Amino acid sequence: MNPIKRLFLGLPDDELRAAVAELKVLDDTGVMPQGSIAALSTRVRETVGITASDARSVVMSEVIRQAAFRWAGVAEQLEGTDVE
Repeated sequence: MNPIKRLFLGLPDDELRAAVAELKVLDDTGVMPQGSIAALSTRVRETVGITASDARSVVMSEVIRQAAFRWAGVAEQLEGTDVE
């Protein structure tokens, strides 16, 4: 499993929810709050060695993907966790 997929499959629901809320703030104001998205972007950048802007793009799309998969009940489960 690639490291980005592992990171997002293991993301707790409350952290995913916070990241989705930040995307809503971005949609409403045009400004990204410094919170979950920024922290996840740093983790992705450091883990896979991509630029900060690429990491932010990956994080934003993965947050939406994971939220949708969990909401639809089709998310994979990371072995050894209770994340669905």
